Amino acid sequence: MRFLRTFKNELARAVLSPRFVAAVVIILAGLIFGGIKELIEFLKTLPNTEPGSLRFGMEHMFFSIAVNSDAAHFVLPIAAALPCSVLFIDDLTSGFIKAYVSKTGRAAYIALRGAVSLLVPALAAALGMTLFYTALYLIISPYCAPADSGFSMGEHILSILHVVGLYSAGAALWSAVGLLIAGATVNRFSAVASPFILFYLMEIAFTRYFPTAMRLVPSMYLSTDSLFESPMTPILISLALACVFIAAFSAAAYTRIRRQI
Repeated sequence: MRFLRTFKNELARAVLSPRFVAAVVIILAGLIFGGIKELIEFLKTLPNTEPGSLRFGMEHMFFSIAVNSDAAHFVLPIAAALPCSVLFIDDLTSGFIKAYVSKTGRAAYIALRGAVSLLVPALAAALGMTLFYTALYLIISPYCAPADSGFSMGEHILSILHVVGLYSAGAALWSAVGLLIAGATVNRFSAVASPFILFYLMEIAFTRYFPTAMRLVPSMYLSTDSLFESPMTPILISLALACVFIAAFSAAAYTRIRRQI
């Protein structure tokens, strides 16, 4: 019961922070910037477009353009690291962790920190993408024809949920990377910047110099045009790697807390 109450408090602490809002805004900015050119060209044609004359789901085309853009890919590691990566450092450097651990225990504190650091960035990514898609839907759907059948609508929704799942899993992964760096270095800048730096270096290295290893390119796990046969594969790989990084953070954090206390 105490663990659940503490988990709720930690979740609220992360979600209600300005860093969470900043993460959502960064996700939105990346999506807008990634699809702005095509969207502006489309908006210019709307005054001459009759309601219902466009095919059903036209907004999904612009959504796909945005989520597959470099801008949307490269802002994700930054947004993912913002909400939670520095919370462990804040607790450690302020001395608050002594009182915290005395009530919850080391293992429970580390488990809480890891769980929140996976969930909150994933929520920020999902919220940013939902807001972006909602805006597209409100602008474009009045000019689109209705769905042909229930199957078409269901398929449409599943496609959107799949993209949100890709980004949410990716956010959890890069948040875990930032959390691991935070536990290893106790440096705020490294915790926030290292996921983006690693993402960028891997993207350049495997795209330009090791094209045979394209499945190691980070953006492949965010793109709807990935090389994986099953659409769930990149999501599962991202979540599995996130758990590995959280386990590594747990070992580093345990050592840090033992030294502090």
